[in-house]
Amino acid sequence: MMSCIVDFQQRWKELKVMDDGKNSLVEALIDEVLKLSERLGDTEMQLEREKDTSSMYHQRFRATDMELKDKQKEMDCNSFVLVLIDGDCMNFLDVLVKDAEAGGQEAAQLLRSRVLDYLRHKLPELQHDLEIVIRVYGNMNGLNKMYGDSNILEQREDFGRFVRGFNMGHPLCDFIDAGNGKECSDDKIREVFRLHVADIHCKHIIFGGSADNGYARMLGPYAGNETISQRITMLEGPSFAQELIKLIPKFKTTCFSTVFRDTKISPRVGSFSANSSNGTISRPQTWATTIAVKPAVPTGPRPAIPLTVSSHSPTFERRPSAEVEDPIPRNNKGQRVDIPLKFNQNLLGSIKARKYCNNHHLLGECPYYGEYGCRHEHGERLKGAQLNTLRYIARLTPCKAGLACEDPECFWGHKCVHANCNAVDCRFTSEMHNVDSKVANR
Repeated sequence: MMSCIVDFQQRWKELKVMDDGKNSLVEALIDEVLKLSERLGDTEMQLEREKDTSSMYHQRFRATDMELKDKQKEMDCNSFVLVLIDGDCMNFLDVLVKDAEAGGQEAAQLLRSRVLDYLRHKLPELQHDLEIVIRVYGNMNGLNKMYGDSNILEQREDFGRFVRGFNMGHPLCDFIDAGNGKECSDDKIREVFRLHVADIHCKHIIFGGSADNGYARMLGPYAGNETISQRITMLEGPSFAQELIKLIPKFKTTCFSTVFRDTKISPRVGSFSANSSNGTISRPQTWATTIAVKPAVPTGPRPAIPLTVSSHSPTFERRPSAEVEDPIPRNNKGQRVDIPLKFNQNLLGSIKARKYCNNHHLLGECPYYGEYGCRHEHGERLKGAQLNTLRYIARLTPCKAGLACEDPECFWGHKCVHANCNAVDCRFTSEMHNVDSKVANR
């Protein structure tokens, strides 16, 4: 009997140990559940906070996105294409200019039409309803005289009527008188270009100044920036100048042959005449020859000096003449030479500040004095050191005809005057550097 009781006690102890283990396990499980439940509660609260934050940022994002879209719409509403033309070297077709006011209106409408066609076919990515802003800058007095001297217009005021018609052709078409002087149009065009190339509202610029090498310095800095260069189209009238030809691969190009001449205007002066029968060519048109013709002094026609100009080398071959001595100093290559000047370095600052009239002091007569109101200083003509200093200052501006200039009275520079110039950022073309200044026997 006792053995049975002992056996039962032993078994009860074993069962009690097992129950204690079960109870311990259950208690441990309950503790773990309580901890997990607490952590779950914290996580749910954090999740709610994250949801609130996400909802807040989402609302902000939607509001910002709507604001950006509204701003983009505002920008698109004010977007435009700028057509910027140098009217001194990009001349409208003679038939339009001759038609005076009606021709001016037709020129404005034709130009707008060609621009719209170009945008539609060549730049389809631009929105179709962009405004077309056309700005033409030119020296009105110089153009009046040039058209008169070339016999395209009989009356000088007829060109003014053409300009008036152009300005009436459309509210956004303007032909603007840039003022007297060789660089007036250039300076205005450079500043207008600089202002608009950085304007986010200006989607594209069509620039017309193909005959002027000077604009290579304006366009050059943007040639390596594809984002900007693809917003610029170089418009060709007369053939692109040599420095601009180098930039053609970097920009878009086009021409509007129904609007602009493809050649420069040649004045109707004896020494400028062309003679195709004997193989001579007309003298290159320069700004000096446009404004410096002296109508009051009957000097008589000067015989033309035949030239043969190579497209590959800045060497000019002259035909010898026993009857006429070449009035222009040249080197052995036939290139024009600017005779060195003796001037007073101390006078440079004061002479520049006075803004003397080059035509009056260097040529003896200013075509703009009196009737047109020249803005530069006239008075008693300069002499001696002052005159040579003014002549040196004039030579700091490159002649547009370069080494091929045939105007004996041209006072602009035909060779860079700066020693050791690298010709990269210089206003003078590369051919106008390192020119042999030794005058050949004539």
